[in-house]
Amino acid sequence: MELDTSGRGSLPFATLRRGLELHGFPCLELAEIQTSGAVAYEDFLEEVGNFQNNMQDSALWAVFCSFDTEGRSKPAAGAIVTELSQPGKSRELLMASFPQLPLDSVLFDFKKDPKAGVDYESLYATLQKASADKAAADFCSSRRKLS
Repeated sequence: MELDTSGRGSLPFATLRRGLELHGFPCLELAEIQTSGAVAYEDFLEEVGNFQNNMQDSALWAVFCSFDTEGRSKPAAGAIVTELSQPGKSRELLMASFPQLPLDSVLFDFKKDPKAGVDYESLYATLQKASADKAAADFCSSRRKLS
């Protein structure tokens, strides 16, 4: 959906709100903006970042629960590798939530000790670190190409 139909580079609040709601972004936090008619860019980015983090948390929890078939809260690393090595909803949801994720690298790390239990916090930290490492490597690579 093209929101800036006038091509002026700005949006009326009602249009911004409608576009965000169509894409699942809860706009309740942005209600105070309507009175001034302006959206502070930094505030907007913060809200979008919070929303993305909440989406990642929810998606990862759903994926984690699919690994934890025995209800131990620490599924074996091998179970995670098995589930994410094949196409399926868990893999798709994870990749949609962590688009920068170098999944092969994560799976390689979990294969080192397939019987080790992996709790939710450890899985989340591993995925965030792998995503950040990949983003940093991509940034450095793109800078080298520009030089």
